Amino acid sequence: REGCSTCLEYSTPDLQPGFWEVTFPPSDGISYVSLVTRGGSLGIGRYTTEDIQTRLNEKLMPGKEYTISIDLAFCPDFGAWDFFQTQYYRFDNPAKLRIYGGSDSCTTEELIWESEPIDHPDWETYTIKIKPDSTEIRYLNFEATFRKAMRFSGNILLDNIWVDYCSFAQPIITTTFDTLICHYDSVKLNANSPGSEYEWNTGSLKPSITVSKSGKYSVLVNNGCDEIEFDYNVEVKECNCNVKAPNTITPNGDGLNDTFKLKGTKDIARFLLRIYNRPGQLVFEGTDINGSWDASSNGSELPAGIYFYTIDIQCIKGFSILDNSYKGWITVVR
Repeated sequence: REGCSTCLEYSTPDLQPGFWEVTFPPSDGISYVSLVTRGGSLGIGRYTTEDIQTRLNEKLMPGKEYTISIDLAFCPDFGAWDFFQTQYYRFDNPAKLRIYGGSDSCTTEELIWESEPIDHPDWETYTIKIKPDSTEIRYLNFEATFRKAMRFSGNILLDNIWVDYCSFAQPIITTTFDTLICHYDSVKLNANSPGSEYEWNTGSLKPSITVSKSGKYSVLVNNGCDEIEFDYNVEVKECNCNVKAPNTITPNGDGLNDTFKLKGTKDIARFLLRIYNRPGQLVFEGTDINGSWDASSNGSELPAGIYFYTIDIQCIKGFSILDNSYKGWITVVR
């Protein structure tokens, strides 16, 4: 916070202890602030209240969550004689506290919090969770207010005010990896961490990027409080007669992973795919490497579960044709 000031007319908060018979110690440090409400028995300034304003080092942004912590108390002996020692002024009623937020000095654009009457003569810590609606809050205003429609002279004591900018920040959780890919393939580097912003060394600001070239890829992940850099190493290699198969499909018609579709290198001459259910029954057979399986058999939808496959290929290598085979499993999720 950057200093304090007042906004209301007749607002003259006191630095305590030492004034108006306020003697008990601070909750933190060496001093604290008292604010009063003035009732009708006073002359100039009656029915007014006191406030104190502070400028924040960093704005509170709309839609983000923050925590304000403040220690509050009430002094039942708050009062003093006038200059001539003829009248004793008492401010011994509990008051309430309102906290306003504003984008500029002495603006009260948003009521952040209003307390119940503070009637305890010892310090208690209040933790206030806030999320600004639409205003970028630069200033906080703390205003004493009357506890009832009948406006009595009262007091409230404030100490140890803190704004926690990071209490609701999502932790940065990102998994890095190094990988090899074939020259025809690509890999998705996903740094997605909820509530964060991203800056890749490629210039992308998205949570993930898809790459197909060898290199070191790095991303700076910032959740508004912490900033961590993550590295991914990608190496592209030549793959002869290689086949890449997914291990999960979700045939629900949403256009994402709906079918079992293979990727293969151009040096594959012949291809045969067979898919079996758990009892070992053949449910699909195909010879087109560019085709796909939609988790059905003879036009009938197959149940969710684990299926096994074999792939037999003939591979062109130089002037020779070599046989090769692959085995694996696939999970169908519905």
